[in-house]
Amino acid sequence: MEETNNDIVMEALEKIGEISEQLNSILTRLDKLDIIKNSVRNIESNLANLKARMAKLEEFEIVAKKNIKDVKEKCSSNGEKIKGL
Repeated sequence: MEETNNDIVMEALEKIGEISEQLNSILTRLDKLDIIKNSVRNIESNLANLKARMAKLEEFEIVAKKNIKDVKEKCSSNGEKIKGL
């Protein structure tokens, strides 16, 4: 009867060891998920920054095109005035 109890205890200890290994494996995977989650957050942040910079560049482009158009019109107007002299 004592051997049976010892066998039960040994089986339980083996199962505990197996479960412990599985839990360690799960924890390792969860750590990897945290790393991936942080990487995704960084990518999202960088993307938001890039979108903001792109919007500023688009605004600058509109202003620059308008300024160039104004300069061309003024040059054309001045050219007409010079020809009239």
